Amino acid sequence: MKRPAFTLIDLSVVLLILVIALGVLLPSINIATEAGRRMMCDNNLKQQVLSCLTYEQAQQTLPSGGWSVDFVGDPDRGFGKAQPGAWTFSLLPFNGQDALFQTGSTGDGKSEAPKATSKVVRGPLHEPPCFICPSRGKRKSPLKVTKYLNSDFNGPAGSKTDYAANYGSTSMDFRASGCSLTGDPEQIAASDVPNGLIYDASAVTLDEIRDGTTNTYLTTEKFICSDQYKAAGDGDQASMYAGVCGDARNSNFRSAGTYENAESPVSYLPTRDASSAQFAGKEIPFRSFGGPHVAFGVSMSDGSVQEISYEIDPLIHANLANRKDHHENLEH
Repeated sequence: MKRPAFTLIDLSVVLLILVIALGVLLPSINIATEAGRRMMCDNNLKQQVLSCLTYEQAQQTLPSGGWSVDFVGDPDRGFGKAQPGAWTFSLLPFNGQDALFQTGSTGDGKSEAPKATSKVVRGPLHEPPCFICPSRGKRKSPLKVTKYLNSDFNGPAGSKTDYAANYGSTSMDFRASGCSLTGDPEQIAASDVPNGLIYDASAVTLDEIRDGTTNTYLTTEKFICSDQYKAAGDGDQASMYAGVCGDARNSNFRSAGTYENAESPVSYLPTRDASSAQFAGKEIPFRSFGGPHVAFGVSMSDGSVQEISYEIDPLIHANLANRKDHHENLEH
């Protein structure tokens, strides 16, 4: 008996079924993929906070924020306030990256000559992985700050991080500039000290977290414009190993706003990544906590990791960024 032919109509029906099936399955696949990336991002934050707490056990303080955006890490200056590089640099030995930390060391303990640290600033990107968000991918991208006073690096691109230290509910413009290489890190007046955990030449102890470690951010995902992941966009213009800067160049620190000693308090609301076009006519929130996910991840200073809604109350957000708000009046 002659078998009926497979007609064009039959083929069209099969293709239609496949298209419908893919339409049903793809969103589920995308949701599952993003859920996996969020889990990896939370694991990154967990590694960061565990490294910070291991550092604290060894040094009796949390890692310092460094001096200013004009300086990167110097292996011969050790840890604490004397270290000009960012918290990310100080954590390298506590992330199994001691060889990277020691790159450019001369062993003199205080040399002010530019260090041979270009390898550290330039990459390699896979070291350490806990500073890279899987939803954004590898982050070697253009730098606007292409020279550093204590490094031989001089290039157009370098490694960046997708995470930031908690600067507090304190304006990042509270000082005009960071410490100088030959200056005294102790020059920051007590009245000017931010209320976060990691900031300019900081040396915060766990005992200073008067709110309790379960109630205070330590590190967090940071907002970046989604169309500037591979650019030198606002808030993401310097090396991941550079110190603090309050202007648009800042890369490794985020704030919840200005709630102290301010006639007009400013709230840096947490913001989900979005195209810069969506901020047309508005200031890009480059100081804000945030990220590419449906909620932004934070590590708390007790070692836990939480995902927090972008709709969090601004005052609660500020209090969680403030290490001592339990003893302060923030009713603005």
